[in-house]
Amino acid sequence: MMQSPMKNTSLLLTAMFLMTPFIHGCASTEELYAQYDEQACRVALEQAPSGITVVRELSTDETMTWEPVVRFDLEMDVLGRQAKERLDRDVAVLERYPEMRVSVRGFTDASGDKDFNAALASRRVDMVAAYLLSKGVTSARMDKVPLGEGLPLQIAEPEARVPLNRRVELLLLDVNGNPLAYQVGNLNDY
Repeated sequence: MMQSPMKNTSLLLTAMFLMTPFIHGCASTEELYAQYDEQACRVALEQAPSGITVVRELSTDETMTWEPVVRFDLEMDVLGRQAKERLDRDVAVLERYPEMRVSVRGFTDASGDKDFNAALASRRVDMVAAYLLSKGVTSARMDKVPLGEGLPLQIAEPEARVPLNRRVELLLLDVNGNPLAYQVGNLNDY
């Protein structure tokens, strides 16, 4: 039985629409980073453990922003001026909220040897953690997690050099180690 040309066209358009996310390999910056704001879900805490200060929400004034990413050049673990400026803004947030913690997570792209990339991710995490330590953030407030090639932001061919994947992410955590919603800086800067 032969299908009408209209039905074939509509099937083709539907298939193309459904396949678009899989064919399109790039993501915009806005798709990569969450914009946290007043609409974020609040978790009610019935009773705080003794000796713990509970922060119910963070101020999001224009002078303080949380910078969630530090970028690195290919096979490098050195913090440049711009990276240090971003980290200084994070230090200001951590100084204002001393009960908060930070997860420092290091990544590489898939180019090169897996063992080399694992070591590089670890060195990147150590560089960021050392900078935070030099600014007064104690090691007890940091979780260091080198992930190497794991969890790429941009999927690419094996051995591909993908600048977006060469990064250290800084995830703001509450006193229990849970990620904390916070408004990040200008998304176009990443």
